[in-house]
Amino acid sequence: MSLYQQIKTKQLEARKAKITLHTNLYTTLLGEIQTATAGVQNSSFEISDSVVLRVITKFIKNAKDSLALRPDNTIVSLELKLLETFLPKQLTDEELTAIIVEVKTQCHSNLQPNAIIGFVMKHLKTNYENQYDASKVKDIVLGL
Repeated sequence: MSLYQQIKTKQLEARKAKITLHTNLYTTLLGEIQTATAGVQNSSFEISDSVVLRVITKFIKNAKDSLALRPDNTIVSLELKLLETFLPKQLTDEELTAIIVEVKTQCHSNLQPNAIIGFVMKHLKTNYENQYDASKVKDIVLGL
């Protein structure tokens, strides 16, 4: 089942159970996903998981920004937990480091660090999209 269908199912379940907070979050999320795909007129168009994940990560970033300003906001904390359930399993730091070491050994040793970072990022985006924290990649590459 696609992520879009999973969210629609969760929204319906929340509506039936009369859980207003969940219903509102899922309804808003579905609306943003539909807005992100508004230009497509094909009736057989399937909303891709990558589009859905982009919208979810935008919501998560906004929730984290809100929590940075008001850490005691329990509603935003709950919304963040609900949103994170749709994310794919994240690579651990050890798994990420092992992948980076493998890619780095395949690169030419005379490359500049920024070029190596580019190779690593391309590999991660191609093979592990939305499963890693991009902010850690540079530090790991430079630390090896």
